[in-house]
Amino acid sequence: MSTHKTSIELEKILEQIQIDIASAESLLGKNLFESDFSDINSHLKDDFSILENQKEDLNKEIEQIKELSEIRTRLQEEADAIKRQETELASGWTDLYEKLGLALSNSPEFVSSKEFEPYRLTINELTQKYQESQSALDSLKAQMEGQSFMNKLLTQVQYTAKNTSTSQLKKKLAQQYAKTGREIFSTGILSQLYEKGALNADISEAFALCADLKRKIDETFVELTEYNSKLEQNEQHLKEKGVNGNIEKRLNNIQEDIDQKQEKQLDLCQIAGHDFSLKYVDPDGEKIIDYPDFDKNIIVCLDKISDLRQQLIVCRRKIQIIALSEKIDFVNKRIGTLEKSIQDNEEKIHRLNEQIQSLKNDIDFVEKEKEQLVSKRSELEIADASSTKLLSY
Repeated sequence: MSTHKTSIELEKILEQIQIDIASAESLLGKNLFESDFSDINSHLKDDFSILENQKEDLNKEIEQIKELSEIRTRLQEEADAIKRQETELASGWTDLYEKLGLALSNSPEFVSSKEFEPYRLTINELTQKYQESQSALDSLKAQMEGQSFMNKLLTQVQYTAKNTSTSQLKKKLAQQYAKTGREIFSTGILSQLYEKGALNADISEAFALCADLKRKIDETFVELTEYNSKLEQNEQHLKEKGVNGNIEKRLNNIQEDIDQKQEKQLDLCQIAGHDFSLKYVDPDGEKIIDYPDFDKNIIVCLDKISDLRQQLIVCRRKIQIIALSEKIDFVNKRIGTLEKSIQDNEEKIHRLNEQIQSLKNDIDFVEKEKEQLVSKRSELEIADASSTKLLSY
């Protein structure tokens, strides 16, 4: 394992030991706060208690919001079921109104009444047209029975067209019956006549079915109104709890607030535990004095803090040793570099001295050569001076 890697691992171990010491100090502080121990900072303990009460209130609020959310879900499911029931019931109106309108139209007594007056002409016209169309349709059907194949094909085209128009007239007549039944039923006149027993059996039966359906729909409406009111109250309670649409978002915000208060409590616990521990364990982990008659949990925490602080010292020492070893290695390398430079320079000086000596020898040789040349020149100058007077030009 390289020195660098060992140093990195020791730094990680050191960091973990510091975390463990902080945790042990926090646990010690928590035990002190939860006990009746008086030898601690009262302000820290009061702040811890305040935060604990705030956390309890926030946790209660979370439970209340969850309960309101469950109630809302249940109420909404029940309201939706009632809506579906109401829709299903309302889908039966058309058939019942049609039966009532038909019964009213078949009643000679009611047809002549003023309540039926607005619908009499339309129903009579549609009935006549339908009967005529149906009669023509029956005639075409009877006509086809004795025809040849080709003639039957031609009559079949007429029959299909007449059948379509007859079906449309039947549908319009049924719609008019339903409209008549609905509008006369809504006036309330039939209810009065029903109570007096003034309606024939067919109208009474059709009316009773409509009245029963109305009663059921009215009951579901009342029930749905009650559920909607409960949902509004539930929504108001949720708003009072700070919920504005997204319940999970509100719950997360409250939980974050709880977590922050928890962190503050841990800080308070560590401060209290750290200050208290220094009365019995020094920063190097050595016990200063014997523990009094403490609770077992407090003694366990102090022993652990003592052990961890000693481990911390050992770890720091090892890191320092490695750091110093690395510095010594660096210095040794520097010394080696300097000694190498000295050796290189000494060799360079030796080579220069040899070059200087060689140059000095060359100078001596050249000086001798120079002396010879000067001596020869002097001889020539003497000879030249004695012979110059003989030269004429």
